[in-house]
Amino acid sequence: SGFGIQTAAVAHGGDIPPATTAVEHYNGSGWSNETSMPATYSGQGASGTQTSGLVFGGYGGPANPGVKTDTFEYNGSSWTSGGAMGTGRSIDQGRSSAGTQTAALGFGGYAPGGARTETEEYDGTNWTAGGALVYAIRNSGAAGTSTSSISMGGSLTVPLNTTTNSQGYDGTSWTANPALSTARRYLSGVGTGTAALASGGRPPASNATEEYNFTTNTVTAG
Repeated sequence: SGFGIQTAAVAHGGDIPPATTAVEHYNGSGWSNETSMPATYSGQGASGTQTSGLVFGGYGGPANPGVKTDTFEYNGSSWTSGGAMGTGRSIDQGRSSAGTQTAALGFGGYAPGGARTETEEYDGTNWTAGGALVYAIRNSGAAGTSTSSISMGGSLTVPLNTTTNSQGYDGTSWTANPALSTARRYLSGVGTGTAALASGGRPPASNATEEYNFTTNTVTAG
């Protein structure tokens, strides 16, 4: 997963396979190898900027097995441990997360047994419980902040039954939003809780892009 902006981004962990500790920076034109993560991870949540980032949860991989509660803060050159999450889970490659290093949101995801409804909020030190999702979800797209975010599409349970469901968070509770036009999981999300883009995803692999303007979703050229 990753965090940052187009000209100052961080990509970290993931599956090659197996899971890796690799970290790379992007400066708008090229990638550089940077300080590795403390352990192998994939499927982590992520938020923040290149010099003030946060990663949390995920799978450990063969060298670090199981779903994780680990949190790590990044200052652009080194990693330090933060407060542990309340529920160990994969946060789905950074899709079900939003916010900054000191005001982050992690929601849904996967733990043994299926998709999750839990939401947790991070204040820079500790995680606390937030409002439960309307629908248990994994592999969704996400965008926004800890007080205004959106979850788009994804999978409701196991097996992976893909959905058009969308839901929004106001910092306290989740509500059902207008549905996506195209059911998909593993999609990407960018923007805010009230002005977001959903793009890509599968199955089958899609190039569709949809815009969210707080009240409706509109299909545009992808």
